[in-house]
Amino acid sequence: MEIGIRELKNRLSEIVNLASHGQQITITNHGQPLCILAPVVDAEIERPDFLQRAIDQGRIKPATRRGLATSTPIKPRKAGPTSTQLLVASRRANRF
Repeated sequence: MEIGIRELKNRLSEIVNLASHGQQITITNHGQPLCILAPVVDAEIERPDFLQRAIDQGRIKPATRRGLATSTPIKPRKAGPTSTQLLVASRRANRF
């Protein structure tokens, strides 16, 4: 599939979705090919040597899912008093 750069800007999410599902898309500017948008194949992702050694030795396991879409969001803890509030309270307590 070929798509002009202006149309790509207008339909970016849709085009990236097509590419992520296996479609190879040639992006053009005034009819001249600029680049190719294609899905990433897991085999193309290179792991650093130290990670591959750790996997081979069974020390770590590679990720089994991609992205953070199914992860649980971190809930912020309820904050206590700030350092300024503590200092002011301490000064007030020492006045009497």
